[in-house]
Amino acid sequence: MLSRREALAPGLRCQCKSGPSYARTAVRRFGSCETGGVSASNVELARQGFEAVARGDLEALAVILDPEVQGHGNEGSGADSCHDRGEALEFIRQTLRRGGVGQLVDVIAASDNDVVVVMRRDGPPGSDESALRANRATFREGKVVRMVAFDAPGFALAAAPG
Repeated sequence: MLSRREALAPGLRCQCKSGPSYARTAVRRFGSCETGGVSASNVELARQGFEAVARGDLEALAVILDPEVQGHGNEGSGADSCHDRGEALEFIRQTLRRGGVGQLVDVIAASDNDVVVVMRRDGPPGSDESALRANRATFREGKVVRMVAFDAPGFALAAAPG
């Protein structure tokens, strides 16, 4: 039976002193091999940020966004890219108006500075609207400096660190 990490990102391997192992099975054991040394506070900040957005509290989210935060889809910069905190917050406001961000599934430490937030949008079972999605956030000094949206968690986990 596959672990949740293996199901989200098949073949992802943790590179640690004890050798590679499939999936980061204990992400919540901060500071251990499974987290890649990522700060527990980044994982918790990402979780709190998602929860703030889910309840519509964008002021709470603004506190963890760098003033020059960059945001875009996994295809790269486009018309809906964000180039600062104000644009990012407006994009999230529009997302909330269109139906919200869905349910938090997991927060995964992807690298020393990167956290992947996995969510499930609300929609009919089996539809594209109910599929898992992910955002990869890059942190520097306790602030999100980059956010990238992905159509699947595996892509977010495999992406190059920010």
